[in-house]
Amino acid sequence: NPNTTNDVIQADCSCAGTTLPPPNPCANAGGDADGDGICANEDCNDNNPNISRTGDACDDGNPNTTNDVIQADCSCAGTTLPPPPPSGSCRTTFQLNGNVVSVSPLDYRHNLVNIYDDNFTIIESCQDWDVVCNSSEDFVLPATGLYFIQIQTFSDWNNQVCNIFEALEVNMIPGCENVTDGGLIIGDETICNIDIPSPITSAAFPTGGTGTMEYQWVSSTDFCPFNIGDAIPGANQSTYTPGQLPETTYFRRLSRRAGCTDWDMGVSNCVVKIVENCSNPPSSNCDAVYEINGNTFRFSNITSPIAAIKITDSNGALVYGCESPFGVPCPEMAEIQLQSGSYFLRLATAENWIQGFICDINETFEVPPTFSRQGDKRNTFRKTPMAINHSKNELIIYPNPAKDVINLTAGNNKLSGSIIIFNQFGQIVKRSILTDNPISIEELPAGVYFVKLGKESIRFLKTK
Repeated sequence: NPNTTNDVIQADCSCAGTTLPPPNPCANAGGDADGDGICANEDCNDNNPNISRTGDACDDGNPNTTNDVIQADCSCAGTTLPPPPPSGSCRTTFQLNGNVVSVSPLDYRHNLVNIYDDNFTIIESCQDWDVVCNSSEDFVLPATGLYFIQIQTFSDWNNQVCNIFEALEVNMIPGCENVTDGGLIIGDETICNIDIPSPITSAAFPTGGTGTMEYQWVSSTDFCPFNIGDAIPGANQSTYTPGQLPETTYFRRLSRRAGCTDWDMGVSNCVVKIVENCSNPPSSNCDAVYEINGNTFRFSNITSPIAAIKITDSNGALVYGCESPFGVPCPEMAEIQLQSGSYFLRLATAENWIQGFICDINETFEVPPTFSRQGDKRNTFRKTPMAINHSKNELIIYPNPAKDVINLTAGNNKLSGSIIIFNQFGQIVKRSILTDNPISIEELPAGVYFVKLGKESIRFLKTK
């Protein structure tokens, strides 16, 4: 046996020797004084078992560094950690796009992200002690179903900054990466029922997802629509031009990517076309009266055989309605209790279906948040409609240009009613009840505007 020495005959007459020690790999490389298995010719410090060869892991003793390794000069150093974010300020968020969950930023001292399936088994994870989190992470979820995401971050182990645990619903439709934002549409306006509405255009297109964009416009005469059941046949472009509208109508644009079946992710804002009946000018014989006292709306002198009264709130929801001779008949007088806020009144009366309206009132009014004491008329106004012949008494605005206020006049007529101010894009920027001049415009940015009173409108310039 070449691995033994001092071989001798044993008592049983066999031959055996003392086993030699294994050969020393460092015998010809300077030895291994510190016993760390690295020969002196490669060991940065053969007298310190914690310091080995260049590039090996080490501990520099600095808690503010990570990935410590032996340097070329045999020192131990690591990468300096970024300073921790302010304690108590969670900035980490997540977003689900299709079946991909994106989490960022993960730049705290300690970060943990776990994603569980519906059996609460971890299927994706990153944390300090195993798979270290990058500053941002994308996790791919395997299939349609319910998942849960857990995010915890710490400025140090004694100070938790983020603690998020939420459900994720993944609906993976083959070939579908849907939109995430429905964009912005513009085109609010008040028009006569004999006018053609202006187009509803796109101020911001839908974003998110991939593939061809599909559009569907929806409308309702009662409220801002969401349901595809309110779809307008053939209205499938990014803009839409309504035809002539008999009544106030609300519009939205729905969008989705080709291959997707869900419109819910691409719902735009709501645009409303307020329609006023201008085909038959109101008679100067209108004797209907309404008044607001505190939160009480009262109307009276509704004596015509044909009458319709509708009060809607600022969202277009019906608060009160009656219609004679059909539907709920309108009483001669009534009181309605209203909450504070903005309202729109539509009141029309006629003697028959052939002649024009006796009364045709379209007014905006406000109910104040606090009410006066009983008998105190400071929060009370009374309105009896009066027809104004603006063809003989032209509507005039002054000063023009204006900085803080404007005044309206029309000959010797006392103006009253609801005014609407539009910007140059047709968007409503202010509504008010004209009870007296002047009208404050101090809050409006500089630019070109239009004031509408009844069927009359006039342009003015707002300066800084």
